[in-house]
Amino acid sequence: MFFAQDDVTFLARARGLAPTPWSLARPFSEGWVWRGLNAAFGFEPLAYHAFGFGLHLANAALVYAVGLRLLRSRPAAAAAAVLFGASSIAFTPTHWTSCIVELLVTTLSLAAFRLWLDARARNAAGPLWLAALLGLLALLSKESAILFPLVLLAAHVRLGSRAPVRTLAPQVIATAAYAVALLATLRLVHYVGSETYSMSRSPAFIALNLATYLRWLVALTVPVRDAVAAMSPDAWRSGLAVALAIAFALWSQRREPRHPEEIGAAWFVAFLAPVVALRHHTYLYYLYLPWPGLCWMLAAIGQRLARRSPPALAWAMAAALVAFVGVEYRNVRAREHAMVGPFAQDKTIREAMLLENAIQDLRAAGVRPGDRIAFVNPAPRRHFAVADTSAAKAAPVHSYVPLEGALRGGEAIRVFFPGVEYLGFESRLPREWEDAQVFLFHDDGTLRAVGRGSQALAELGRFALRTRQWKEADEMFLRSRALGDTLADATYGLIITSDFLGRPQDSKRHAADFLRRWPNDPRARDVASAMFP
Repeated sequence: MFFAQDDVTFLARARGLAPTPWSLARPFSEGWVWRGLNAAFGFEPLAYHAFGFGLHLANAALVYAVGLRLLRSRPAAAAAAVLFGASSIAFTPTHWTSCIVELLVTTLSLAAFRLWLDARARNAAGPLWLAALLGLLALLSKESAILFPLVLLAAHVRLGSRAPVRTLAPQVIATAAYAVALLATLRLVHYVGSETYSMSRSPAFIALNLATYLRWLVALTVPVRDAVAAMSPDAWRSGLAVALAIAFALWSQRREPRHPEEIGAAWFVAFLAPVVALRHHTYLYYLYLPWPGLCWMLAAIGQRLARRSPPALAWAMAAALVAFVGVEYRNVRAREHAMVGPFAQDKTIREAMLLENAIQDLRAAGVRPGDRIAFVNPAPRRHFAVADTSAAKAAPVHSYVPLEGALRGGEAIRVFFPGVEYLGFESRLPREWEDAQVFLFHDDGTLRAVGRGSQALAELGRFALRTRQWKEADEMFLRSRALGDTLADATYGLIITSDFLGRPQDSKRHAADFLRRWPNDPRARDVASAMFP
């Protein structure tokens, strides 16, 4: 896949084409890592995706490594790793380069937890501080790791060992220092106060948003669960059922000497809590960081059942795990190919396809610094809500061009074609754009260069003819002739538009002019026989 969405912004910052808003909010994942990737790989998207997929594989390995400590069983730890690694929750993190943020905070949090578990068992001060450093890097990757110390506290209390409480101190100190510094410099965080990241204080909203995430955990028959990236008011029944199942699982193991299920639940809650209050951001990939906790919890439950039940149950659970992998494989493939009309339903895949097609065609056209480029289509399809087509029924009639969204207001042009002036999208060629290089754009993001000035107007007029827009085509042919009456296409087009617009004398006049000036044109015989039989 090509780059998409926020990737363009991060590339612009990494290449010095746009200022990087440095603050304590994600400087590692959105700043330093992107600069390193850009320096190493430039515009090669495959390398970025390979890096992200490598992080996902590392995360699966870390889920296994932590599972060994929590579950004390290789099969159970392996089951947790498979649940994590094969889940379609990882779809967006492994398909969208900007989700390096999610991948990296998960890698660093898991690594910090694993190192802390080892250091705690040995009461080794050096590794405890190293674990705290990894935890701090996780916070510098994404601030949603702020409740990580609560996971350590749950593990300290419920693992059943006699490690001193001071093993919690390094991570608590590092997290507290980060929290104080972040609050002191909050005005530097570029997205604070924006509508995109606005938070709700409504308990009802937070409860329903949590229910939405809980329903997504079990909605394995829906490949694109976050097609409408918003809280679902009708999720409460499924969400409540999942919450009750988790509560029952925790209650049923209350008498056990060790409580890995509770630690897994603590991980899930601690890392999901920072996002459930977001008004406008409810995405499946926000479950990526919390998901390891439920993987450990499910593996612990399975381990306990297998230990107390006939061997046949263990084989049945293994078969269920294999079935889970198969279902999630199908979900990933289905999401990759799901369509809404002419567009991919998944926003990342859709915008990556649109952007890649446009960039390739602009490169093929030889666009150079100093050029002015414009995107015109006399008959663009009207698009409303690509993810939820039912919204179109009540929406006011206006045109939304998905390619225009993929180009991010021209930011993509500034990144991939520095020095090229982006003019925008129109259904008509404005007079002030007549000196620009014009591209006829299509729904899939492909472009056709139609030239400049009179040539561009004539080509756009021909396209309008094919869509039976006689008045619009007539206007473009007239403007083409006014700029330079040298194109047979413009005069030929006026023969047709004049006839359809009820001007037969103008049609004959243009036909006579066409035959006089371009007698060898392949269309001349048809014009003569039709107009002067």
